[in-house]
Amino acid sequence: MEKEILGKIAGFIVFASAWPYMIRVAQGKIITNPASWAIWSLGSIAMLLNYKTAGAQDAFWPTVGGCINPNIVFLLTLYHRKKNPGKDKLKKRDYVCLGIGIVAIAAWVWIEKTGHTEYAQYVVLLAIAADILGAIPTFLFLSEFPWKDRPFMWTFFGIGYLLGLLAVPVHNFANDTLLIYMFVMASTIAYPLVMYRIRIKEPLRNWV
Repeated sequence: MEKEILGKIAGFIVFASAWPYMIRVAQGKIITNPASWAIWSLGSIAMLLNYKTAGAQDAFWPTVGGCINPNIVFLLTLYHRKKNPGKDKLKKRDYVCLGIGIVAIAAWVWIEKTGHTEYAQYVVLLAIAADILGAIPTFLFLSEFPWKDRPFMWTFFGIGYLLGLLAVPVHNFANDTLLIYMFVMASTIAYPLVMYRIRIKEPLRNWV
């Protein structure tokens, strides 16, 4: 029961931490990479579907929040992109990432319909591979322009997934690999944003 509660708390942190981020994106105060968010939206769906198949209910809650958030941000990104046509064109590597995400979802559909749940771990690997390739454009972009994003969501996103790892009742490859990766990914993106704000001594209100 304690792990179940911890899992729900982790899911709430992941879900709620993105709402200030969404507001800033809607306000134009955060500039996002549309390719990354398209990939993350697709990858998050693959991860969510895989967790339903695996039946890891406690670790499942952070994944729910992690699926809803990128899809909303992606829609907001599309809105701003429509207002600024010609910008943020997809590169070849972005199409590769999208392809991997599609393969991950197709693999899950096959697993679900055939009942071959022993292959669920491969869906996790495909989803993580797509997510990593999605993170690369954002990390490179924010390493060069750290003032265009804010670290609040990324920091708490990582904390939420770390708590999610503690909530897993049975540790296995599928559960642990996904949650550890999400913690590391969020922390890696948050790092240049935090260091930049520490360096210029920016007030904490501008971290959100």
